[in-house]
Amino acid sequence: MNKKIIRACQAAVVLLVCLALCSCTLFNTLTAYSLYSKAFSELEKAGGYEADCQMSVKLEVLGQDLSTDTQMRYKKNGENLQSVMEVESVKITSTRIGDTIYVDNGTTGIKYSLPEQEDGSENTFGSADIPVLAKDVFENIEVVKNEDGTKTVTIALDNETAMKYLGDVFDGEESVALNNIVFDMIFNKKNDLQGMKISCSFEAEEMGVALSGDVSADYTFVNFGEVPEITLGLDESKYKDGGEYEG
Repeated sequence: MNKKIIRACQAAVVLLVCLALCSCTLFNTLTAYSLYSKAFSELEKAGGYEADCQMSVKLEVLGQDLSTDTQMRYKKNGENLQSVMEVESVKITSTRIGDTIYVDNGTTGIKYSLPEQEDGSENTFGSADIPVLAKDVFENIEVVKNEDGTKTVTIALDNETAMKYLGDVFDGEESVALNNIVFDMIFNKKNDLQGMKISCSFEAEEMGVALSGDVSADYTFVNFGEVPEITLGLDESKYKDGGEYEG
Protein backbone atom coordinates (compact mmCIF):
# COMPACT_ATOMS: atom_id res chain seq x y z
CA MET A 1 0.00 0.00 0.00
CA ASN A 2 2.79 2.41 0.93
CA LYS A 3 4.53 1.72 -2.39
CA LYS A 4 1.33 2.49 -4.27
CA ILE A 5 0.98 5.79 -2.41
CA ILE A 6 4.61 6.68 -3.09
CA ARG A 7 4.22 5.87 -6.80
CA ALA A 8 1.02 7.92 -6.95
CA CYS A 9 2.78 10.86 -5.32
CA GLN A 10 5.70 10.53 -7.73
CA ALA A 11 3.30 10.48 -10.68
CA ALA A 12 1.54 13.55 -9.33
CA VAL A 13 4.86 15.39 -8.98
CA VAL A 14 5.84 14.48 -12.54
CA LEU A 15 2.46 15.70 -13.78
CA LEU A 16 2.81 18.99 -11.93
CA VAL A 17 6.31 19.51 -13.34
CA CYS A 18 5.03 18.82 -16.87
CA LEU A 19 2.18 21.28 -16.41
CA ALA A 20 4.59 23.90 -15.10
CA LEU A 21 6.89 23.40 -18.08
CA CYS A 22 3.95 23.65 -20.48
CA SER A 23 2.81 26.84 -18.79
CA CYS A 24 6.28 28.33 -19.13
CA THR A 25 6.38 27.35 -22.79
CA LEU A 26 2.99 28.92 -23.46
CA PHE A 27 4.02 32.10 -21.67
CA ASN A 28 7.27 32.30 -23.59
CA THR A 29 5.37 32.27 -26.90
CA LEU A 30 4.06 35.69 -25.92
CA THR A 31 6.94 37.56 -27.50
CA ALA A 32 7.23 41.15 -28.61
CA TYR A 33 6.95 40.06 -32.22
CA SER A 34 3.93 37.80 -31.61
CA LEU A 35 2.05 40.69 -29.99
CA TYR A 36 2.99 43.01 -32.85
CA SER A 37 2.10 40.54 -35.61
CA LYS A 38 -1.22 39.70 -33.93
CA ALA A 39 -2.19 43.39 -33.79
CA PHE A 40 -1.02 43.99 -37.36
CA SER A 41 -3.01 41.03 -38.67
CA GLU A 42 -6.17 41.96 -36.75
CA LEU A 43 -6.20 45.55 -38.04
CA GLU A 44 -5.43 44.38 -41.57
CA LYS A 45 -8.29 41.87 -41.37
CA ALA A 46 -10.68 44.47 -39.93
CA GLY A 47 -9.81 46.94 -42.69
CA GLY A 48 -10.05 49.99 -40.47
CA TYR A 49 -9.89 51.56 -37.03
CA GLU A 50 -10.73 54.58 -34.91
CA ALA A 51 -8.07 56.23 -32.76
CA ASP A 52 -7.52 59.39 -30.74
CA CYS A 53 -4.15 61.11 -31.00
CA GLN A 54 -2.46 63.75 -28.88
CA MET A 55 0.40 65.47 -30.65
CA SER A 56 2.77 67.38 -28.35
CA VAL A 57 5.60 69.63 -29.50
CA LYS A 58 8.12 71.40 -27.26
CA LEU A 59 10.72 73.49 -29.01
CA GLU A 60 13.37 76.12 -28.47
CA VAL A 61 13.75 78.91 -31.02
CA LEU A 62 15.88 82.02 -30.57
CA GLY A 63 16.24 81.24 -26.88
CA GLN A 64 12.48 80.98 -26.31
CA ASP A 65 10.71 77.83 -25.11
CA LEU A 66 7.43 77.13 -26.87
CA SER A 67 4.97 74.24 -26.62
CA THR A 68 1.76 73.14 -28.26
CA ASP A 69 -0.66 70.23 -27.87
CA THR A 70 -3.09 69.16 -30.59
CA GLN A 71 -5.94 66.69 -30.22
CA MET A 72 -6.97 64.63 -33.23
CA ARG A 73 -9.18 61.69 -34.06
CA TYR A 74 -8.47 59.38 -36.97
CA LYS A 75 -10.92 57.02 -38.65
CA LYS A 76 -10.23 54.49 -41.37
CA ASN A 77 -12.72 52.32 -43.24
CA GLY A 78 -11.13 50.58 -46.18
CA GLU A 79 -9.87 53.29 -48.55
CA ASN A 80 -11.91 55.99 -46.81
CA LEU A 81 -10.23 58.15 -44.17
CA GLN A 82 -11.17 60.94 -41.78
CA SER A 83 -9.24 63.17 -39.42
CA VAL A 84 -10.77 65.65 -36.98
CA MET A 85 -8.55 68.35 -35.46
CA GLU A 86 -9.41 71.31 -33.26
CA VAL A 87 -7.53 74.51 -34.13
CA GLU A 88 -8.15 77.63 -32.01
CA SER A 89 -11.55 76.29 -30.85
CA VAL A 90 -12.54 75.49 -34.46
CA LYS A 91 -13.03 71.83 -35.36
CA ILE A 92 -11.57 71.04 -38.77
CA THR A 93 -12.77 67.79 -40.37
CA SER A 94 -10.95 66.30 -43.36
CA THR A 95 -12.63 63.33 -45.01
CA ARG A 96 -11.55 61.19 -47.93
CA ILE A 97 -14.31 59.24 -49.64
CA GLY A 98 -13.30 57.59 -52.87
CA ASP A 99 -11.30 60.05 -54.99
CA THR A 100 -12.61 63.16 -53.23
CA ILE A 101 -11.36 64.97 -50.12
CA TYR A 102 -13.83 67.09 -48.16
CA VAL A 103 -12.69 69.72 -45.65
CA ASP A 104 -15.10 71.63 -43.41
CA ASN A 105 -15.20 73.70 -40.22
CA GLY A 106 -18.71 72.66 -39.24
CA THR A 107 -20.29 75.55 -41.16
CA THR A 108 -18.68 75.79 -44.57
CA GLY A 109 -16.77 73.27 -46.62
CA ILE A 110 -14.68 72.74 -49.71
CA LYS A 111 -14.01 69.59 -51.73
CA TYR A 112 -11.02 68.56 -53.84
CA SER A 113 -10.48 65.91 -56.47
CA LEU A 114 -7.67 63.54 -55.58
CA PRO A 115 -5.03 63.10 -58.30
CA GLU A 116 -3.52 59.67 -58.81
CA GLN A 117 0.06 59.46 -57.58
CA GLU A 118 2.64 58.58 -60.22
CA ASP A 119 3.96 55.73 -58.08
CA GLY A 120 0.48 54.42 -57.37
CA SER A 121 0.62 55.26 -53.66
CA GLU A 122 -2.31 56.81 -51.83
CA ASN A 123 -2.69 60.38 -50.71
CA THR A 124 -3.19 60.41 -46.96
CA PHE A 125 -3.44 63.10 -44.35
CA GLY A 126 -2.64 61.54 -41.01
CA SER A 127 -3.30 58.03 -39.76
CA ALA A 128 -2.82 55.57 -36.93
CA ASP A 129 -1.60 52.74 -39.16
CA ILE A 130 0.71 50.25 -37.49
CA PRO A 131 4.17 50.54 -39.09
CA VAL A 132 5.43 47.63 -41.17
CA LEU A 133 8.38 46.20 -39.23
CA ALA A 134 10.63 43.23 -39.94
CA LYS A 135 10.78 40.36 -37.45
CA ASP A 136 14.45 40.95 -36.68
CA VAL A 137 13.59 44.41 -35.31
CA PHE A 138 12.08 42.60 -32.31
CA GLU A 139 15.11 40.46 -31.51
CA ASN A 140 16.08 40.82 -27.84
CA ILE A 141 13.06 43.07 -27.23
CA GLU A 142 11.25 42.16 -24.01
CA VAL A 143 7.56 42.40 -23.21
CA VAL A 144 7.24 44.63 -20.13
CA LYS A 145 4.36 43.83 -17.78
CA ASN A 146 2.80 46.95 -16.23
CA GLU A 147 1.15 47.13 -12.81
CA ASP A 148 -2.30 47.70 -14.36
CA GLY A 149 -2.09 44.43 -16.29
CA THR A 150 -1.16 46.00 -19.64
CA LYS A 151 2.01 45.14 -21.54
CA THR A 152 4.45 47.43 -23.35
CA VAL A 153 6.80 46.71 -26.23
CA THR A 154 9.41 49.38 -26.92
CA ILE A 155 11.61 49.55 -30.02
CA ALA A 156 13.68 52.10 -31.91
CA LEU A 157 12.41 53.41 -35.25
CA ASP A 158 14.31 54.71 -38.24
CA ASN A 159 13.84 58.28 -39.48
CA GLU A 160 11.84 57.34 -42.57
CA THR A 161 9.25 55.38 -40.59
CA ALA A 162 9.03 58.05 -37.88
CA MET A 163 8.42 60.81 -40.43
CA LYS A 164 5.28 59.00 -41.64
CA TYR A 165 3.76 59.89 -38.27
CA LEU A 166 5.49 63.20 -37.52
CA GLY A 167 5.94 64.64 -41.01
CA ASP A 168 3.11 67.18 -40.65
CA VAL A 169 4.86 68.69 -37.62
CA PHE A 170 7.88 69.57 -39.75
CA ASP A 171 6.03 70.78 -42.84
CA GLY A 172 7.94 73.79 -44.17
CA GLU A 173 11.23 73.11 -42.40
CA GLU A 174 14.23 73.15 -44.71
CA SER A 175 16.06 70.34 -42.93
CA VAL A 176 15.07 67.98 -40.14
CA ALA A 177 17.11 65.51 -38.08
CA LEU A 178 15.32 63.17 -35.68
CA ASN A 179 17.17 61.65 -32.74
CA ASN A 180 16.41 59.10 -30.02
CA ILE A 181 13.28 57.82 -31.77
CA VAL A 182 11.28 55.57 -29.45
CA PHE A 183 8.17 53.62 -30.44
CA ASP A 184 5.92 52.09 -27.76
CA MET A 185 3.07 49.66 -28.33
CA ILE A 186 0.69 49.13 -25.40
CA PHE A 187 -1.44 45.98 -25.18
CA ASN A 188 -4.38 45.36 -22.84
CA LYS A 189 -5.00 42.29 -20.66
CA LYS A 190 -6.45 40.44 -23.66
CA ASN A 191 -3.29 41.24 -25.66
CA ASP A 192 -5.22 43.56 -27.98
CA LEU A 193 -3.44 46.70 -29.12
CA GLN A 194 -4.58 49.51 -26.85
CA GLY A 195 -2.34 52.33 -28.01
CA MET A 196 0.92 53.46 -29.60
CA LYS A 197 3.32 56.28 -28.85
CA ILE A 198 6.19 57.67 -30.86
CA SER A 199 8.54 60.24 -29.38
CA CYS A 200 11.88 61.79 -30.29
CA SER A 201 14.05 64.87 -30.13
CA PHE A 202 14.72 66.90 -33.25
CA GLU A 203 16.84 69.59 -34.83
CA ALA A 204 15.47 71.60 -37.74
CA GLU A 205 15.91 74.81 -39.69
CA GLU A 206 13.23 77.13 -41.03
CA MET A 207 14.04 80.30 -42.97
CA GLY A 208 17.58 80.18 -41.62
CA VAL A 209 16.44 79.90 -37.99
CA ALA A 210 17.62 76.87 -35.99
CA LEU A 211 14.97 74.94 -34.10
CA SER A 212 15.31 72.12 -31.59
CA GLY A 213 13.03 70.32 -29.20
CA ASP A 214 10.94 67.23 -28.53
CA VAL A 215 7.85 65.85 -30.24
CA SER A 216 5.49 62.98 -29.44
CA ALA A 217 2.34 61.43 -30.88
CA ASP A 218 0.24 59.38 -28.46
CA TYR A 219 -2.46 57.15 -30.01
CA THR A 220 -5.33 55.42 -28.20
CA PHE A 221 -7.50 52.99 -30.17
CA VAL A 222 -11.29 53.10 -29.79
CA ASN A 223 -13.00 49.69 -29.96
CA PHE A 224 -9.94 47.97 -31.41
CA GLY A 225 -10.81 45.62 -34.27
CA GLU A 226 -14.07 47.38 -35.14
CA VAL A 227 -14.46 49.51 -38.26
CA PRO A 228 -16.09 52.94 -37.79
CA GLU A 229 -18.63 54.52 -40.08
CA ILE A 230 -17.28 57.54 -41.95
CA THR A 231 -19.73 60.31 -42.83
CA LEU A 232 -19.38 63.93 -43.94
CA GLY A 233 -19.73 66.71 -41.39
CA LEU A 234 -22.00 68.68 -43.76
CA ASP A 235 -24.48 67.92 -46.49
CA GLU A 236 -22.46 67.26 -49.65
CA SER A 237 -24.18 70.16 -51.45
CA LYS A 238 -22.52 72.60 -49.01
CA TYR A 239 -19.00 71.78 -50.16
CA LYS A 240 -17.65 74.15 -52.81
CA ASP A 241 -15.38 72.80 -55.54
CA GLY A 242 -11.72 73.54 -54.79
CA GLY A 243 -10.20 71.82 -57.80
CA GLU A 244 -7.34 69.35 -57.51
CA TYR A 245 -5.99 68.47 -54.08
CA GLU A 246 -2.36 69.53 -53.60
CA GLY A 247 -1.81 68.26 -50.06
